[in-house]
Amino acid sequence: KNIGESYKICRSATPGMDAIESWLKDNDDHILITWRNKLRMAANRLVRKRLGYEGVIPNKSEPVMLCKNGETDSGPILNGEIHFAEEFREGAHFGKEVKCMNFYTDMGLNIFANTQGREEPMDGGFPNVKDWKEYMAHFKISRLPDPIPLTYGYVSTAHKAQGSEYRRVSIFLAAEDLQNEHFRKDTVLPNGQTMPFATRWLYTSLTRAKSQVSLILGS
Repeated sequence: KNIGESYKICRSATPGMDAIESWLKDNDDHILITWRNKLRMAANRLVRKRLGYEGVIPNKSEPVMLCKNGETDSGPILNGEIHFAEEFREGAHFGKEVKCMNFYTDMGLNIFANTQGREEPMDGGFPNVKDWKEYMAHFKISRLPDPIPLTYGYVSTAHKAQGSEYRRVSIFLAAEDLQNEHFRKDTVLPNGQTMPFATRWLYTSLTRAKSQVSLILGS
């Protein structure tokens, strides 16, 4: 269903694949948004595969999303920001568990980053640290900034996309997401009224678009 020229809503047996196909045909200032991190990472991998990228570390010009607020010599950086890769170089190690990299962006920023992930590389999480005492000791001695976890910037969650705007947004939800009790549950607004989480989530996702938004729902 088309609603004017700016909105499109449809049902699909393969919402993720449809969203990826739309991105591949028109990727200029275009973000994909979904709910679950697991689905987000699966879609990011599929996009990279379709583009012919191999390996974990982003290639030059790939979009990379920051997953934590931080600081650089040029000023603050924010959770959810997307930067385009220029180069990655091996950085300092914190103890035996945390290996960091220097992420150089196309705009000349040098971001001290972590690409290991929590469950898989580049998933946007910070690796589980068994010995925090050792980690903090290395961190204090090095005097380096807090490393920023990174993820691929093709597909986001609504939470990460808050505060950002894009020319085009394609939102996709699997059928199981639509029926998920956590997605459908009521939440309490600041004024005390209740509203389904799904409504708030969709509002945040839809309002990321400046000119065109597609909503693809699993059937």
